[in-house]
Amino acid sequence: MEILSAVVREELFKDEDQQSELWIGAPLAFFSEKEVIPFKFLDDRYAMIFQRVGDAAGGEEYVAVLAPDFAGGYVPDVESRIMKFARADATVEAAYSPDLWRLPDYRYIYQFLDVLRSVVELHVLAYPHVSQYFYTAATAQLQLCYARVFRRLPDESCLKDFEPVEAHLGNYYGFQRKQSGQHENLANEAR
Repeated sequence: MEILSAVVREELFKDEDQQSELWIGAPLAFFSEKEVIPFKFLDDRYAMIFQRVGDAAGGEEYVAVLAPDFAGGYVPDVESRIMKFARADATVEAAYSPDLWRLPDYRYIYQFLDVLRSVVELHVLAYPHVSQYFYTAATAQLQLCYARVFRRLPDESCLKDFEPVEAHLGNYYGFQRKQSGQHENLANEAR
């Protein structure tokens, strides 16, 4: 079974620049629980999926119930998002198996991370009410990739206004907006 159906992929990539090796599409909301941002890197299509924590848990009422098992007891904001990226044509079974979709040359990793960072920035600007982002990585290498999306950012990046969630989160890692009025600044930038 595919993560994204052919119909959804067609909608996500309908404005794709076929000539370019790099392309980032607009966020597409699916119902109220997730947004997907399509992107292309070299010849491969990817999707970054942002799912509401409340919906990922099976409903907002389950977030606090599941937190002890999945997040070390930390209860995230119900509007926070869990981020995942995968090849757009991946099956559920192979979606998060990076061995099946390695970059053609390992030296492209930093350019790929810049693209991931741009995708996350696009979501941050499009959804200023989201104050927390979480992820879990299938491998240690993917953990490093996700962590670098939020680390060592240029000063002009909107992600500079985020800091790690310091609570023990089990297998999850998180970043949240700094509590210094940056939320309003990002909302103004998005306009």
